[in-house]
Amino acid sequence: MKILLAPSESKKRGGTEPFVLESLLFDTITPYRSDLIALYNAILQKAEMRELSKMFGLKKESDILLHRKMIGEGLAMKAIERY
Repeated sequence: MKILLAPSESKKRGGTEPFVLESLLFDTITPYRSDLIALYNAILQKAEMRELSKMFGLKKESDILLHRKMIGEGLAMKAIERY
């Protein structure tokens, strides 16, 4: 399975509310989302910079570190507002 991550160049940063997985549509797939988020976060913690560079499509370490935040940390906003 491939998961496509949206380009970050045009996204608004920040947020106004904490991320709550259970608040997303289609609550029947919440367990799958939870598993995928845990897997993604584990990859972020264990991956080396060159792996993250390839994953994010970024070369500068400072840019990579900006995107290395785990899902669920920080504030969130609705996708329609972010994009």
